[in-house]
Amino acid sequence: MATTNQNQDGIDISQLGIQQLQQLKKQLDAEVQQLAQNYSSFKLAQNRLNESGSSLEAISTDNANGEILVPLTQSLYVPGKLANVDTVLVDVGTGYYFEKTVKQATEFFSSKAKLIQDNADALEKIIRQKRQQAQTVLQVLQQRVQEATQGGPSQ
Repeated sequence: MATTNQNQDGIDISQLGIQQLQQLKKQLDAEVQQLAQNYSSFKLAQNRLNESGSSLEAISTDNANGEILVPLTQSLYVPGKLANVDTVLVDVGTGYYFEKTVKQATEFFSSKAKLIQDNADALEKIIRQKRQQAQTVLQVLQQRVQEATQGGPSQ
């Protein structure tokens, strides 16, 4: 039973007292919450990359010198003209932009989106493990509380 009640750090939770179990449960819950926020950030970034890739599909020689709306922020757009349909500027982070062909930019967005998906999948696995650990701690904690209320062995 001791091997099934060990968390990933090798702590035998069957040997912990009620207060220690409560603290461990609180810590695991906080970790799960933080990891879930990170997972949401990954998904938002992936959606932005997919939207950017989809936007590139609209660029063709047919709409050269056409009217467009240029995003300055997420909610502010200004009118402009599409002067060059062969290359685009790609924001690669930290204020750096690279000029790429539409095909290269599409490949860039796809590869970044795949990288983020791979990281999100790995993070999702960790979240499941942490939730399982928290559930195990909760079960042991409930057992300890029940033993304490029945006058059984405590801590």
